[in-house]
Amino acid sequence: MKTILTNILYFPSSQTENLGLGSIAAYLRKNNHEVILNCIHSEDIKNGEYIKLFQECGLCGFTIYSMNAELVFTVANGLKKAYPKISICVGGFLATICAKQILKDCPSIDFIVLGDGEQSMLDAVVCLKTGGDLSLLPHVVTRYDTTEKKADVIDITELPPPARDNMIHSLRYGNTIAQISGSRGCCAHCTFCSANYYAPKWRGRPVEAIYKEICSINKKYGIKCFMFNDASLEDPGNLGIQRLHELCDRLIAGENHVAFRCFFRGDSLTNQNDLLKKLRKAGFVQTFVGLEAANEKDLVIYGKKATVAQNKISIQLFRQNDIDVLIGFIMLNPYSTRESIRTNYLFLRDIRAFSYGNYISRIELDYDTVLYNRMLLDDLIKETYDYKHPFEYRFCDEYVDRTNAFLQGLD
Repeated sequence: MKTILTNILYFPSSQTENLGLGSIAAYLRKNNHEVILNCIHSEDIKNGEYIKLFQECGLCGFTIYSMNAELVFTVANGLKKAYPKISICVGGFLATICAKQILKDCPSIDFIVLGDGEQSMLDAVVCLKTGGDLSLLPHVVTRYDTTEKKADVIDITELPPPARDNMIHSLRYGNTIAQISGSRGCCAHCTFCSANYYAPKWRGRPVEAIYKEICSINKKYGIKCFMFNDASLEDPGNLGIQRLHELCDRLIAGENHVAFRCFFRGDSLTNQNDLLKKLRKAGFVQTFVGLEAANEKDLVIYGKKATVAQNKISIQLFRQNDIDVLIGFIMLNPYSTRESIRTNYLFLRDIRAFSYGNYISRIELDYDTVLYNRMLLDDLIKETYDYKHPFEYRFCDEYVDRTNAFLQGLD
């Protein structure tokens, strides 16, 4: 039975690989199952060109997000119409949180993979090959379940390196960045984020394994730019700082001249100037820092540990060490006020953050997060809200509501 894992690209120009699908593909191949990795662009969906990619496919799987959910449904419906016997599944954070809703919204989807997908997809492939009952699998949700299912959490140190088929594909379109995963899980507890929904415990790969994967990709494909997709590269605390020192030492001593992008939190490296210098020497040239707000009220609402002062110091230190900084920022949330907007704006101006998106951004509300449940109690969630429409909520302040309408009209 042929399995096809597909990354549906909602932006026509995007060509980045899906590392989660690559890891599942590698795990299935390690266990002697045929797997194809591909990607579909939104324009391919409109003209139906994707249908022919799934000939002789027994199982196809997709990663689903709020932004591509409707596209996934369209593809799933098209495939079921063309190949009625095909099995279709989805996975990812959103699928884990909203499994029952997704199955209700799209009858063409047969099952949902909960949590880490490697072992659960292997179980599903074996089950389909042998004519078994998917509803009996512990981490798979179907319409016929009789027991409550839980998300799978696996030991990532035992996984093979991800398959790189989609990275090779993206190279043909000018993408020269490879993604690297050094860990799973996050040590923060942001109220608006679903990253810790099923796996709150941080899990890291050995530093030497990370280094060898970087060297292998560089040597095999000539790629010199890498993007770490870890939630925050310094996790978990002192152990994370030690791991970063080890990785930097390894990279500096090596012969590969490569560059890295990664994610950090605003309060993590404010007293780690020696590490920052080492990071830059090792090739870390750009970082994304989730500041989110410049007033203490919003930071409390978001569950952020960093203070405004720490965020400002963090930006200064990265720039002093010649590390370019991109920031995550949320200008508006349902509890924003005229004063909080003004404070946020002045902060962005003072740190010379000139990305247009920072000034018009608003909170994206993930289903069943801490913030979602608070807003539910405060009657701020509209009836039109669902996992596909995460911006359907109200603002407490009428001035903020008008400001939001104006800003979204500029986009």
